[in-house]
Amino acid sequence: SHRELMTTLQRGLRRASFPLTYSKGYNPRPKLSFSPPLGVGVAGLQEYIDLELDQDINTEEYLHSLNRLLPPSIRANSLTAVPAGAKGLGKLINCGHYLIDIGE
Repeated sequence: SHRELMTTLQRGLRRASFPLTYSKGYNPRPKLSFSPPLGVGVAGLQEYIDLELDQDINTEEYLHSLNRLLPPSIRANSLTAVPAGAKGLGKLINCGHYLIDIGE
């Protein structure tokens, strides 16, 4: 489910020591934005996540570290720095592509 994927990625990011930016308040949470949730029974092959960091990182090192700590069925393909003030995922993702296997 979408929530389980979110939890798994958050744990992986923390374990990989990403310098995550946290919200203020009584119960601080990492500042993350996920792509829209998928419908029941729909498998995602290319999901996106925005994360806010406290400092610049070496994307190759952190990508390798994150993939070592995620379950084998979940892989991060790339990490890309996005300029501050850029549009978020909610404004950038406006369509989806589906592959339907009818079977025999």
